[in-house]
Order: sequence, then C-alpha cells, then structure tokens
Amino acid sequence: MTSEALLTALASFAGLALVFGALERYWPARPGQRHLRPELGVDACFFFGQYLLWSALATGALGFAHRHLAAHLPGASSPPAPPNRCW
Repeated sequence: MTSEALLTALASFAGLALVFGALERYWPARPGQRHLRPELGVDACFFFGQYLLWSALATGALGFAHRHLAAHLPGASSPPAPPNRCW
C-alpha cells in the first residue's frame, strides 16, 4: 500500500462524509440519531478496508489479465497515444 493510495482513500472518505453529512443534516434517515455516533470507527474501518482491499484486488486482476492477454491481442503492446494538448 502506498501513501498515494492512502491519501486517495482519505480524500474520498472526506468527500463522501461532506456530501452525506450535509444530506443527513437536512433529511435525516433516523431523526434522533447523533451525527458522531460510537460506531463511526467501525464504519471508517469498513470503508477503508473495502476501498483499499478491493482497489488492490481489481488492479492486480487487471494487470494479470493485461499481461496474459497482451500476447494474444493485436495492438495490445503498442505504445500509448500522445496526449491531446489543447493549449
């Protein structure tokens, strides 16, 4: 796990917390529930576990498929196209 993946996960968590926190304030799913509840740590562990674990597994599976299919697909090993510069 790199620090870049962890920073991306933190930024994603902060963005989701901002959006869903605002939605919960205006339209609460359970009107009496506190915003910072004791289970917030469990929710954060679940989010980061899902985010980091499944991102790593998906990236690994795609890399595996690319390595093994590149020999059988025409043009799979070609160099990438140059970036489209608009300025």
